[in-house]
Order: sequence, then structure tokens, then C-alpha cells
Amino acid sequence: MWSFIPNRWRVDGPGRNDMMPQCLATCIDRHHTGEVVVAEDVSGEGAGNCTRRRARSPEVAKDRGMMRRRLLIFAVTTVLLSGCLAPRTDHTRFYLLSATEPAQPVAAVERDKVFLLGLRVSAAEYLHTRQMLVELGGNQLRVSEENLWKETPQAGFARVLAGRLARNLPDCQLIALPSGVTNKPEFILEIELHSFQGRLSPRSEAEVSAEVRILDANSRLLEREELRQTSPWRPTVAPAGYPALALAESRAAADLADAIGQKVSACHRQNAGR
Repeated sequence: MWSFIPNRWRVDGPGRNDMMPQCLATCIDRHHTGEVVVAEDVSGEGAGNCTRRRARSPEVAKDRGMMRRRLLIFAVTTVLLSGCLAPRTDHTRFYLLSATEPAQPVAAVERDKVFLLGLRVSAAEYLHTRQMLVELGGNQLRVSEENLWKETPQAGFARVLAGRLARNLPDCQLIALPSGVTNKPEFILEIELHSFQGRLSPRSEAEVSAEVRILDANSRLLEREELRQTSPWRPTVAPAGYPALALAESRAAADLADAIGQKVSACHRQNAGR
């Protein structure tokens, strides 16, 4: 049998061991491949019928295993980073309280017949948000992260109120307080919103309620009342239920604004008749 050692041959056949020293029985070609290279006589007929056999050294196997682990870690990290850095779809939707009826042309009013109405609008603490709210019952509220009002409830209701008063009370000029207007308002209207949400129980509806206070020019209380308006709402599977809720809230807010306008008109007629 012949054993191949890089650049050296050794005879292992009978009676031929004296041809090469025993120390050359095995050699590892670390310089080129790091593998044990052996040539064997597979035919049993001696030299010239040799096949080459390679065996990995432990050091090379360890290095290749570490390389595989590093490649695996790199691949996993790349996938995770690509998922984190990929642009996310924004599902946020914004809604506005809308006028439930088309605006009607307002007849001109003589300047000396116009009265000023100062306005202050506040809201309960839980309404200091633009997220749409749905009351589930049992003192539970669902807060939507994707369906938002474009304005705060206070700003939205003040805008609706101004539009409804301009339509129904053309002789009333609404000014937000504090104001730079030097003329003193005939009345001060204070509105504190108590509810501004959808409700699922005991019936599905949108609700807007507020405490309304009307004061005279000297801040004397003339009228104080809790007003509440609702509008039917048929909730469906989200997100389709929120556009319907916005419309129902718009109807309820408009009805509440009209009820407040009637209170203001009554106070104005009473004050003018004195």
C-alpha cells in the first residue's frame, strides 16, 4: 500500500518499509488546504493504483461552523431590520362635524339691531382629545387610535354653533371670548360639553350634551340648563362604523346648537321688551 504525503511518497508494502523513514507516515498539508491528504492502493497491486482520500482537520470544521452561524445571524438581522425600516401604511382617518343642511342666504340686518353674544366653550376632562369615543356601557369607553376628529370637540361644536346661529339668528353676532372687540356683549354664553360620543347601550345612538349658561352684560346669570341631543346611529364593522358616527354626531351637535339658539333668542326678546 502507498500513502501519499504532499511532496513525499512512502512504501508501506511488505519488505519495503526501509525506503522511507517512519516519521513520514502521516503529514497534514496545513499550508495549502489544512486537510490530511492520503493516497491508498485500492487494488492491492502496489504503486500506480492509488486513490486520493481527504479528511477535514478539526480546526477547519470549527471555522466553517462559526462561519455558518455568522451568516445565519446576519440573515436574521437583515430580515428584522428590513421589517422595521419598511414604510408602514397609515390607516388614520380624520372627520369633521358637518352642516346637516345646506347654508341658506341670510337677509341683511341693520347694524343698530345687531346684538353681540360672547362665547366661552369648555369640555369635561375626558373630552380633551381628538380621538373618537364610543361608550360601551358599564362606564366603559372605547377610544379609537385611527379615527380622529380634525378638531377638538370644543372647537368643532363652536364652529357648528356659529353656523347655526348665523342661519337662525341673523341679528346675533357671535364673538369668542376673550376678544379684542371694545363693544360690550349683551349676553355671555357659556357652554360646557359633558358628552360627545357614540353609545351602544341601551340603544345605538350619538350623543352631545352640555350645560348651558346665559349671563347678562354684568355677568348676572339669566339662564342655566342641561341640554342633551341624540341621533340614531347604526354601528357596523370598523372602520365603516366611524363615518356613520361622524354624521350622527353632526346631527346631534346641530340640534343642540339650535336648542341653544332658541334660549338665546328668548333672552334677547325678553331683554328688548324691558
